[in-house]
Amino acid sequence: MIRVDGSQVLLPLLALRDRCECADCQHPGGQRLLDPAALPDPASFQQLVGRPVTFAYEGDGAVLRTTTPLIELDPDGAVRAVRSNHRSMQQLPPASSDSEAEKLADWYRGYTLFARLIADAAFHIQVQLQPGDLFIVDNRRVLHGRTAYDSSGGTRHLQGCYADIDGLHSTIRVLEATLDQPVVVP
Repeated sequence: MIRVDGSQVLLPLLALRDRCECADCQHPGGQRLLDPAALPDPASFQQLVGRPVTFAYEGDGAVLRTTTPLIELDPDGAVRAVRSNHRSMQQLPPASSDSEAEKLADWYRGYTLFARLIADAAFHIQVQLQPGDLFIVDNRRVLHGRTAYDSSGGTRHLQGCYADIDGLHSTIRVLEATLDQPVVVP
């Protein structure tokens, strides 16, 4: 299972207990996936950059919704964010003309190629978290998920939370103003 929510948050995961078979954290390299040399069809990239899609989730006291392209570029054309979550991505509206139907077919072709790249193990990094390990994911830059595990073989407890990236940037700017010097974030 690989997913990235549309939200712009950092996701820290702390492994408190992990004594089961085996549940690796799975991390396809979102930026590596978008290396033009890795793309079988560069026109697909343009489709995923140009058409916004809606991601939505309702439940557990939350209503989350964002509409944005799967691949977001910064003003210089560099990849700013990558999004993929088949569980919360909403169906695109039906085409209203033959021309729109062609564009929609091109987008789905690009999305299918992108999904295949995400599933390709050549782009995955797998990490077995040990108790005490802290793994922090920038939801905009890293696709993340986990492999299957057998809970009858032991116990597994990960504690996670979400931290807004804008809040982090604000804290850094406040510290810089207070300290009257730059704060270096590795």
